[in-house]
Amino acid sequence: MISYIKTASSSFMRRISDTLVITSIRQGLTLMIPVMMIGAFAIFLNNLPVKLYQEFMSGIFGSGWNSFGVYVHRGTFAIMATGMLLSISYSMARNSLRGIKHEVNPMITAIVSLASLFAMMNVKQGYLLLNWLGPLGVFIAILIACTSSLLFLYFSSVPRLKIRLYSNTADRNLAQAISSLVPAMLTISVFSFLHILLASAGIEDVHAALNQGLKNMFTGMSSSLFTAVIFVGLIHLFWFFGIHGNNVLEPVTQTLFVPALEVNRRLADQGLPPVEIFTKQFFDVFVFLGGSGATLCLIVALLLGIRRSNTKQIAVISTLPGIFNVNEIMVFGIPVILNFYLFIPFVILPVILTAVTYTAMSLGLVSLTVSPVEWTTPLIIGGYAATGSLSGAILQLFNLAVGITIYWPFVRMYEKRLAEGQQVILQNLVEKVKHLDENRATILLDRMDDTGNLARLLAGDLPRDLHNGRIKLMYQPQVDSSNKMTGMEALLRWNHKEFGPIAPPVAVAIAEETPLIHELGIWIIKTACGKMKQWREEGIDDISLSINLSPYQLDDPHLPLKVAAVLDETGLAPSCIEIEITEQVSLGGLERIARLNELKNMGLRVAMDDFGMGHSSLMYLKELNLDTIKLDGELIHEVLTNPRCTEIISSIVQLAAAMDILIIAEFVNNHEQQKALERLGCRHYQGYLYSPPLEPDDLFKYYVSLKNSKS
Repeated sequence: MISYIKTASSSFMRRISDTLVITSIRQGLTLMIPVMMIGAFAIFLNNLPVKLYQEFMSGIFGSGWNSFGVYVHRGTFAIMATGMLLSISYSMARNSLRGIKHEVNPMITAIVSLASLFAMMNVKQGYLLLNWLGPLGVFIAILIACTSSLLFLYFSSVPRLKIRLYSNTADRNLAQAISSLVPAMLTISVFSFLHILLASAGIEDVHAALNQGLKNMFTGMSSSLFTAVIFVGLIHLFWFFGIHGNNVLEPVTQTLFVPALEVNRRLADQGLPPVEIFTKQFFDVFVFLGGSGATLCLIVALLLGIRRSNTKQIAVISTLPGIFNVNEIMVFGIPVILNFYLFIPFVILPVILTAVTYTAMSLGLVSLTVSPVEWTTPLIIGGYAATGSLSGAILQLFNLAVGITIYWPFVRMYEKRLAEGQQVILQNLVEKVKHLDENRATILLDRMDDTGNLARLLAGDLPRDLHNGRIKLMYQPQVDSSNKMTGMEALLRWNHKEFGPIAPPVAVAIAEETPLIHELGIWIIKTACGKMKQWREEGIDDISLSINLSPYQLDDPHLPLKVAAVLDETGLAPSCIEIEITEQVSLGGLERIARLNELKNMGLRVAMDDFGMGHSSLMYLKELNLDTIKLDGELIHEVLTNPRCTEIISSIVQLAAAMDILIIAEFVNNHEQQKALERLGCRHYQGYLYSPPLEPDDLFKYYVSLKNSKS
């Protein structure tokens, strides 16, 4: 039953998280991370509760030293709602299939959403900045961003609502702007009309109405456990949906819990025991560990239980501010907002900590709060200062442990979801690479979807991993019919820190869309030849080395000189090196073929990979002076079941024999395939029947074992 509930809940959360709206909100929050980080660190630096630090800053910069941080805060958090509205709307348009199909400009969508927000505003002095554009306006901004974007995209999908420019010379941005005129007008009009309806109903200020309603909810309530639970639960429910719960319920805090601390202080001054359990410090010190949602517990759980480097990096960055209860980086960076995998612990944990702390204090195990404590006071210090007792510090540590325990399974579930999502995107990228147009321009890095995002991320990591050891070469033996090793192929392997093994075609395809293909290509040649030199010194002197060459490398006019320099450095004879190419080599025109012939004239051998299934494989026998043909894997896979494949292989073998070209059959995985290929005239093989790709040391052992078995 537990397993079923866990599976069902995970499936439910996955479906919700993958919706257009939630995905766009999450992406929009991600785009706001730089601004939120800057603002969070400004808050942290201005409110660091260390007297020596405060005195030092005042002594150096004067009493107004924190003005800089105040201005930074205004430039970041004061536009929080506006920034989220723009980023979410932009993401909605970019992610919408409707938007892509109908050529809706994402930036226009964002501008229309901003106009819709202003259409909903009232015009009271000082109101716009604080309530609509800043933290208090986040929920309304998210709501307007989603609804206005959906409306605009819908109106944009109606052909009759579009104004088209038919001139072939019309600028694309101009055409999109004119086409969006009527949809934009209709969208903004909807929100203007909504404002009129609300005003006619007596609601001039949505935020004020919300605040008043919440204040009325707590009117007449006493400072009881029930009130505290409702208070804490609402704060975090609001936070989860993007509403600054602490600010919204600040009137309740000032009405109920601030006076309660004053009562305890007066009693303590008179030498009497405090009586009020629920004070502002009760929540700041024992419930809001690291900020709302007890996110210090989440930070620790992430650091201990998650392997995704991006998420863990955000946790690391959040640690120092989190110790001082500044958690905006965590809330917006993970993000926690609208992250249904973290909904239960984020909302329920503070309620549990409220009950735990109440129980401990009501039983007399922990002293009641009697002293005002800055909300930025870190763990242990805050507990001791608020209660004047070591029991307060111990309770904080206990609550921290409880919080980590509660967050832990949800963090693990979230990581699993991240891993599954990343693998799906990675597999999509692999499929896109398989079906790339041979004559493509840049296509992966220009995609505006998750596949493109992943491709760009990998493109950014490729240069770093090329130099830190995560990219390496492995070597697959080539064996003849007498079971003698005659050669080997150098194969690229990339073990990404975040995504694990990256398929070699993906790595190469990404590199081919950047100048890095030339650096990567020459690195492969240097590394493989360097290893070949070592093997020569160890006694392996009767095998060849095959190195795959990207067609884009042949666009480099200096490639032959670079290869010659490597051969001179290693002392290798050109004849022991074989360059493997694909049919794409001819798509770059005569210059590529000329450069390949230049390598051939230097003494290097040339092999055509994946021969037999291309549109013009036979043409290359005429155009290129090939030494080796490697049969396409599709032919090998079906050699036992498809008579046509058998006939094709037989014809290629006969033609190659007539032209004195060596035939190598790749992807030979079982004896039946090998026997069938041998009957067709193949004498050289490569595949898992003989060996998978090997580490350099293992390849040397493999060579020795075959040689010893012959003697």
